[in-house]
Amino acid sequence: MIDKNKENDIREFINVYALDKDQLEEVITPFVNAALEGRKSNDSLNEIKDITIQQILKNDFVTKYIQSFDDEFTHTEIKFLLDFYKSDTMKKFLKTKNLFMPMFQEFNSIIMEIIDKREKSKKIIKNAADLLV
Repeated sequence: MIDKNKENDIREFINVYALDKDQLEEVITPFVNAALEGRKSNDSLNEIKDITIQQILKNDFVTKYIQSFDDEFTHTEIKFLLDFYKSDTMKKFLKTKNLFMPMFQEFNSIIMEIIDKREKSKKIIKNAADLLV
């Protein structure tokens, strides 16, 4: 059975780290976009995003993950993480995390370039094979 103080600290850590409303909105938006892509739906991105965030922010959502943190971290480690993520430095970092966005977007460009090259190579090989037949 998990200590109540540790459970409360884990719950707070999850809320600070992963469930900050602004941060959550930023993380959820691409998932909602991907889920709506290609569907014939009248649902708006904002509507689905808002409903999703409401469901995630319910207390029982966090409860599902407490045991995993309890198994992995000591109470002292949870307190350390909590203090770190509540620190001014981390708050500043989270506000400027968009500094990483160009890097993450480049990941997508690299992936697309690799896929395009592989598809072109496959077409060349197929065309060459067709010529030999």
